[in-house]
Amino acid sequence: MDLSLTRIDLLNADTTKRGCLCVLPLGKKNPGKTQKIVIGDQSGTVHCFGMKKGDVSSVFKVSMERPVSRVELGGMLDDRDKIFVAGGQMVKAWSRKGREFLKFNTNLSEEITSMHVLNDDIYTGGEFMYNQFRTCKDLHSLMANDRINDLTAIFCTPGSAEPSAVLACQDRAVRVLNGSEILYEGSVDGPVLTVTSFSSSSITVHSALSHFNTLEPSPLPGVKRVQKTTGIAEMIYGTENGIFGQLLLDDNSMRRGWEVGGRSVSALGKSAQRTGRRGGGITALTSHDLTHDGVADVIVGRDDGALQVYSFDVSSEPKLCFESSLTGSVTAAEAGLINSANFDEIVISTYSGQILSYSSEPSTQIDLTGDDGRADADDADGDETAKPSATAGLKALFKGAKKEKLADVTDKAVVAGDKKGALQKRVKAVKKEIETLQKSLEAERAKYQSSVSGEMIGVQSDVKMRDSFALSEEEASYRLQIEISKPLDFVLLQSDVPMEVLDSVRTENGEELNAVGDDLSSSTIVSRTKVGQSNLLLATYRVTDNSTRITVRLRTIEGRYGSLTAYVVPKGTPKTAQAATYQIKPLSLHRRISTLPDIAGTRPMCELRLSGSFSLSEMHSWVYLALPEVPERVGADDMSFVFASTFLGTFLVCNYKKGDALFKSDNLTTLTTLKEVIGREATQRKVQVKTAYDVKEESIASMLKLIDPMLTHQSSLAHRVALIDTLKEVEQQESDISFLDPAYVDIVHNAATIRAEFAQMPRQLDYLVGIVIDLYVDKNKFRGVNVQHRLGQLDRLLRTEYSLDAVLQFFREI
Repeated sequence: MDLSLTRIDLLNADTTKRGCLCVLPLGKKNPGKTQKIVIGDQSGTVHCFGMKKGDVSSVFKVSMERPVSRVELGGMLDDRDKIFVAGGQMVKAWSRKGREFLKFNTNLSEEITSMHVLNDDIYTGGEFMYNQFRTCKDLHSLMANDRINDLTAIFCTPGSAEPSAVLACQDRAVRVLNGSEILYEGSVDGPVLTVTSFSSSSITVHSALSHFNTLEPSPLPGVKRVQKTTGIAEMIYGTENGIFGQLLLDDNSMRRGWEVGGRSVSALGKSAQRTGRRGGGITALTSHDLTHDGVADVIVGRDDGALQVYSFDVSSEPKLCFESSLTGSVTAAEAGLINSANFDEIVISTYSGQILSYSSEPSTQIDLTGDDGRADADDADGDETAKPSATAGLKALFKGAKKEKLADVTDKAVVAGDKKGALQKRVKAVKKEIETLQKSLEAERAKYQSSVSGEMIGVQSDVKMRDSFALSEEEASYRLQIEISKPLDFVLLQSDVPMEVLDSVRTENGEELNAVGDDLSSSTIVSRTKVGQSNLLLATYRVTDNSTRITVRLRTIEGRYGSLTAYVVPKGTPKTAQAATYQIKPLSLHRRISTLPDIAGTRPMCELRLSGSFSLSEMHSWVYLALPEVPERVGADDMSFVFASTFLGTFLVCNYKKGDALFKSDNLTTLTTLKEVIGREATQRKVQVKTAYDVKEESIASMLKLIDPMLTHQSSLAHRVALIDTLKEVEQQESDISFLDPAYVDIVHNAATIRAEFAQMPRQLDYLVGIVIDLYVDKNKFRGVNVQHRLGQLDRLLRTEYSLDAVLQFFREI
């Protein structure tokens, strides 16, 4: 079923981080009233407020004296109304009325980035350190293998004596702890950003087990949902690459349930057949029964500004029932009774500081006068303002009231007039507030201008920036997202490695814009500079509207490594800029997977074995430099990773320990690149490394067959694009083109579609040709043969006369 929600803007705060908004439970003394909201921002302000007749009613506002990194509710399980706020290494707590009762300096070496409070325990997570405090005394701690993005605590079974901490880590792992030890862990299909308990009051027993029992029949429409009786704890998680799903926990194991946005194992290795674009990274995740069907719906907030609600309806898998796009990335999402005691709302905070809600109350019924169960304000409305409106409403009602009593009609007219008068009063108040803000702005602007002399320049910017540079697995490209607290003027990209700028960008409204400049209505203008030896990429994105967020797609070339720098300049004077640098790794288009799929067993694998006097930490640091998603820390005596290429669908298996390392791949070029990186680093450190190769000739033919569908399609596409102008000229001269070959007629009729597809990836053919040429060079390098004189011939064969048989024959020669 589709869910209809109406947006209501509440207030604006400073910029916010993830997890800095909470909705307080209903008070015991006023169970029929609305709920209060707590928000903490980067200015250090903690603000608790409610809504009365559409206006913000502050309960208290205090300062943390440092940027707020987390806001959580604490207390006993049945009374979680205490407000705990983390900033830096400090934790403070207030009651729901604003009385401070805790100020706890944890003395941690890292700043607190995630926190959970349960009973007398405070669970904190820094970048790598996890700590548990009981009554403000250190109880347990753990150094994680990779960055901790989120944490929570949960009773794995109803009979558990102690809650278990659950860590969401960057290395695609969810770890369940028992004190200071890892009880067990499970891997998912992306770096885990969020994890939370799934607070459904009732679920279909089938839905919890169907993912693991393929013999169980699917539920039919109308299946009755029953109360959960199993001793399994449910959790939901969200990942950086847009996947969220269910985890089922017990005392000694973790299992994965349903999943949304993931890629099946059978799809791995089939990169030529890509699915649709996946959503942005999941930065907010919670559950609430918005559809009132007895099952909690899943509320998802993403870093691209998308807000989604998934319900279970009659299916065991969640289905999308509501979606909206916001102007900033979502940092927190909660649900409760905010403006009305009769209608649920989703409360959202964005990075820019917008606090807004989506109400289930129909928009035609929403009024801000205190009726329909809304919270009452203490101040009374003006009767004098309402009288003229009441008279006008009375005349209108008399026309259609032949069978109604005069007293009833009079009462309705008075009520209608009161509502209209209240709305007019609110409009006047908002206009007055805008005028006051404009006067304050002009005064501050004049004060600044008078204090600035001609010799002074701005050297420090107060603009806050959030950025990410993450691999999009479905597109086999990187998505650079930049969001600042003020409107963007332009973004300059500079790189010392060649990169393909894909011809589309996204602004804060989610609209995809043509980066070439063909669309005059685009709000982003792109200019590119001819590259030189030091700048292999130089592009400027100038934003013409008031967008605060931009997303750029870039494709790297494997084997080339260096850095990408983004210079971000906001609108305003004096001009200031912020720079952010991102490392481009040699095998940048590879992603980690949990296990090697069955399809890999059908492909011949080449091997690279390294031995020498290197330590485990040294080899791990070399692998870290070459591949993405490798944890910075060594977690065991021997390390093992599996990677898949997002572009080609090939695989790489890494196993190494002290003095010995074995790498396997069905792509010889991948092993060659890895060997070059390790060899360069070992030489710099003066570490002796012996190299041994086992090259399977069958892997060369297997690789060429894997590339063949993509190369055939791109060759055909480039050929059709080259013919469009000529065929269009023929069409203008001839009124009827039916005499042409049907293939040419199809090109004329679908010229716009063909050009649009080619514009999305104009250098796709060049990229594929480069992969085949590198494979040819690497194959002959191990035979000690120099084939530089034949590369031009191979390039012509791939571009103009391509066929798989011809290329296979070319590889067999010499």
